[in-house]
Amino acid sequence: MANTIQYKIAGSDAKSITVPTVEKSTENPIASAASTAEWMVRIDDLTASSRVGFLNHCELHGWYAENSCETSGATVGFWNPSTVLKHSELVIIIPVMGFMPKLENSMNKKNALSEVEIIRVGELVATQTILFEKCYISSIQQELERVIVKMNITKKTNTVRAFDATGNSAGQIVSFVDYSSGAVEI
Repeated sequence: MANTIQYKIAGSDAKSITVPTVEKSTENPIASAASTAEWMVRIDDLTASSRVGFLNHCELHGWYAENSCETSGATVGFWNPSTVLKHSELVIIIPVMGFMPKLENSMNKKNALSEVEIIRVGELVATQTILFEKCYISSIQQELERVIVKMNITKKTNTVRAFDATGNSAGQIVSFVDYSSGAVEI
């Protein structure tokens, strides 16, 4: 597992945020260059890499997303029909790559990205997959070799692979929410 650091994204005090990022090991640069990143992202069909098994993904330096359940006038611990499911902006930090102008064009034209998929890789297998659908880019900020992309999402599917005590696959656990309609599946 990679070490993480808190990366403060520049902006006014009201708009600056801190995002957890992966800290690269400098102990053996040759070994780390050949290994698959722990976190990777696929943005529609724009991203690409030379990583075996993840050719449509690029390395993800960091990301932040928060989902919440907001209630009004409810007693704690009881479901209330006025409960509203919300999701923060999805913030991803990726390397500067050739597809950046296409992302900027999507933002400028207010076109939605169909899918943004974040995966956590363990032993060349995606152990967690978070799929965000119909994403609208709200800002793109380049800071040297990193690009911070913020976007609003419509749907989220979170899939975690389960393993038994011997390390064999034991299926998966999935949650889904459509923030535009309030539909939820477990």
